[in-house]
Amino acid sequence: MNRAKWLQAASSTTELTLFHSIRLGFARFGAGSTWYREGDAGSCTETPYAAAYAIVDWLVQSWNVTANGERIIDVFPGVDDVIELGKGDYVAAPSRIAASQFWRMGAEGGMIISGKRVVDSKNDEQIVSRTSWVGVERGVGGLDSVLVRLPTMERPIIYDANLDVKRSGRINVEDDVGEGFVRVSGMDEGDIIVLFSQNNRPEDGFVFDNNGGCEGEYNHWGSIFNETNKTIGEWPCLNRNM
Repeated sequence: MNRAKWLQAASSTTELTLFHSIRLGFARFGAGSTWYREGDAGSCTETPYAAAYAIVDWLVQSWNVTANGERIIDVFPGVDDVIELGKGDYVAAPSRIAASQFWRMGAEGGMIISGKRVVDSKNDEQIVSRTSWVGVERGVGGLDSVLVRLPTMERPIIYDANLDVKRSGRINVEDDVGEGFVRVSGMDEGDIIVLFSQNNRPEDGFVFDNNGGCEGEYNHWGSIFNETNKTIGEWPCLNRNM
């Protein structure tokens, strides 16, 4: 075996070992709230911080910029487009989620992002997912123009917003800038738009709202599910009457 193949094999073995070690550790010592205990030493605080950071990176990343300094917002970078089934736990791990949604997560450049990912198709061999919609809100001091990465969203991509924003005519959405990027520009502070495929439009009347969410359905540290076993309803709250 040459050096390159040996390094590749060693890397794959290391990743698989780490995967099983992490899974075993959380199965034995971790709680649904991400807390874990070290014997008689009691609860430890590092895992909630690490889990929160991992979830943020799983749903949205905004640390990167283009060569000319344009901010890149990558939505659902940690969600696999295709999950291959029947190829072992590491390849088709239960943690490889195909569907997810999040509401008003802060991104670099003063932008606030929301989004929903859905299962597009499923069979015995694989699960295919796609991004259904992405909400983009320009916060205080937010950028005038950003690139949103949406490689799985079918083109053409259009947007919806409340009547005042739509009638202003200032919003510009370019879905042909290459490499799965959509350029959004012309937003004023406080403006909210929802990006989606023209061929997969959300239900009629869909408008994203920046209200406080469904407070009764907040799931702080997993307490709703783990302590009361309550089924969490539709989230986030969507205002369809604007």
